[in-house]
Amino acid sequence: MKLKLFLMIILFFLNFSEVFCSEKNKTETLKIACFVMMPHFHLGVNGEHREIEPFYTLQVQSGIKKEVIWKIVLKWVLITLSISGIVIIFILVWNVRLSKEIKRRKIAEEQLKESEEKYRLIVETANEGIWAIDINEITTFMNPKMAKMLGYETSETIGKPLSEFLFEEDIEDQNIKMQARRKGKKGKYERRFKCKDGTGRWFLISASPTFNSQKQIIGSFAMLSDITIRKEAEKDMIENEERLRMILDSVNAGILTVDPKSFKITYVNPTGESLIGTAHENIIGKRCNEVICDAKIENCPIVHLKKDTDSNEYKLLSLNGKKIPVLKTATHTIMWDKEIIVESFIDLTELKQAEKEKEKLEEKLHQSQKMEAIGTLAGGISHDFNNILSIILGNAEMAISKVSEDTFLYKALNRIITASIRASEIVKQILNFSKHSAFKLEPIMIASVLKDSLKLLRASIPTTININHSIPPLSDVILGNPTHINQILLNLCINSSHAMNQKGVLNINLDKIKIEEKDIKNYQGLKEGEYIQLSIIDTGCGIDPAIMDRIFEPYFTTKEVGEGSGIGLSVVYGIVKNHKGIITVYSEVGKGSRFNVYFPIIDTITEIDKKIENPIPFGNNEKILFVDDEEMICSSFEDVLSSLGYKIFIFRNPIEALNKFILDPKAFDLVITDMTMPEMTGNNLAKELVKVRPNIPIILCTGYSDNIVDKNINKEIKKVLLKPITKRLLAESIREAFNSVDNLIK
Repeated sequence: MKLKLFLMIILFFLNFSEVFCSEKNKTETLKIACFVMMPHFHLGVNGEHREIEPFYTLQVQSGIKKEVIWKIVLKWVLITLSISGIVIIFILVWNVRLSKEIKRRKIAEEQLKESEEKYRLIVETANEGIWAIDINEITTFMNPKMAKMLGYETSETIGKPLSEFLFEEDIEDQNIKMQARRKGKKGKYERRFKCKDGTGRWFLISASPTFNSQKQIIGSFAMLSDITIRKEAEKDMIENEERLRMILDSVNAGILTVDPKSFKITYVNPTGESLIGTAHENIIGKRCNEVICDAKIENCPIVHLKKDTDSNEYKLLSLNGKKIPVLKTATHTIMWDKEIIVESFIDLTELKQAEKEKEKLEEKLHQSQKMEAIGTLAGGISHDFNNILSIILGNAEMAISKVSEDTFLYKALNRIITASIRASEIVKQILNFSKHSAFKLEPIMIASVLKDSLKLLRASIPTTININHSIPPLSDVILGNPTHINQILLNLCINSSHAMNQKGVLNINLDKIKIEEKDIKNYQGLKEGEYIQLSIIDTGCGIDPAIMDRIFEPYFTTKEVGEGSGIGLSVVYGIVKNHKGIITVYSEVGKGSRFNVYFPIIDTITEIDKKIENPIPFGNNEKILFVDDEEMICSSFEDVLSSLGYKIFIFRNPIEALNKFILDPKAFDLVITDMTMPEMTGNNLAKELVKVRPNIPIILCTGYSDNIVDKNINKEIKKVLLKPITKRLLAESIREAFNSVDNLIK
């Protein structure tokens, strides 16, 4: 093959060049080449042969010169061989190039396969979500991490429209985002997606349009990072900021927050606006020295504040030109990862009128701060306090059911039950008082309310004081609140006992009076009509006329430090005002005092029918799942519920209770759960329970009413009870919950 290729190349060059050899040599060479290339080639017709080599012969046509024949034949052979040589050379060269191209492509394919494998591993093991959709917002790809975060398998997500993963309120905004992708714009935003279980998770999304080979937009590709924890933290921060703002707005002191770098005011509360003398929009954004003092910024005290907190008396420069003496406190602090300066201003104008009252001022401030702290902490302590009352009430009710009604023990237990219920009402009152909200007023017969209150009064008054009372069985009705009426009586009587120095006579009288038009001038604030008059009369030291006008002021007291807060009479005054009544006082030094409280009788209701109490409903061995993290609460409720005829299953951990319920949902007829528990709240537990069994009746108990607002109660919760809970209320609520379920298991 190599020899043939070599001769073919020679023939090719001989055909196009006459300078390499003579005609004769060229002819002979061509002959030899032809027979070497084509061993069966022959010429002639008469059988005459000529041997060229031992294996080759040539037949010659007679009568014709062999040179001519050879030239013609060899010419065509040469042409044929030349063309063949060119083709073969081209094929050989092409084969070499083709082999190289095949090898290159194989290498490229292997590299591509390796690259695709790496890409697949990166996508599948990525710690971020990856999501691709087409132009119609149909999911074309989702990596396992993203599917897992949404609670799906990857195969379940392919082909699903994006809208199935969105909450209804977010669809419109997502459509706007997709319009931007269709216009070729990238985007980075936050979005909440719906998980398979119906819950929501927040993601930070970086989205880009995807293109085909013709540069046409065919969909969108996004990288997603789970930011649910951050969003929940932000929500808590916003709620905390709002809660703090509400507290600061209600504080009876001017509050400013100042940026420590620019010294610009970022917040001012209503009291601060009043002190400065202008609205907050004229204060926010200004440097503090522009609105509260005339010092240059470099001389401003807070610029040179060397410690975290500094407190001093200061002259506040009001915008109306007045200099107001204030107690100023400046504090450097970190709040929600930001450094701020908090300045508070307490107006000392009245107290500065007499330096001798400075010590009383300090006590007043102390009491003010104490009451503010009580208001702030009231919500926190109410839950635990009501839990304790639940234990007391539950055990007292269990004990009273075991003793005879004609025994002293029965009466004592009955007083414990009554006091527990009253204590619960007082907790509610503290909460409402701290939130500046009024109690609901209802038609009541004040005579019966006062008789109940007198049963508890004796324990609060020293036995050295004689208590006389005249409470006729008046059937007249006022619009009031029993707990507030009890508080009026208790505060006035305790105040009188202090005035008598634990020795004297206390008279409590109730009368019905009619105020005519000619008498209105003697009862400032009342209108013509009929009123109930409650009188508290003592034989104490009396009240100095010089301070008579101040006795109802908050924190005003004539007692020594530690003997009284000075808020009792001010609370009474506020309650009476809420009842549309008035309170008057007459006193002589050394002879005693008389407080008269007037309540208007309502005309629209002349009689209140006493409710006939039905027997307490008992159970029929129904199975109740009870969940509360307090051991004593669990024990108390177990005793009460067992006495009512129910079979109780106690759990102190909501997760364990949920797992038990999941194993056998039909093993329980009703669930009673506390609201505030570690790991899972009561309302969240209720949501999980109804996912397993939608018709399970659930009762939610709570010691803090602000935990639940009626309009936000879960639809799966049949009843909400505020602790402490009486045995009757619990029994009636259970029966009501059973009756509200259509498919109740008997």
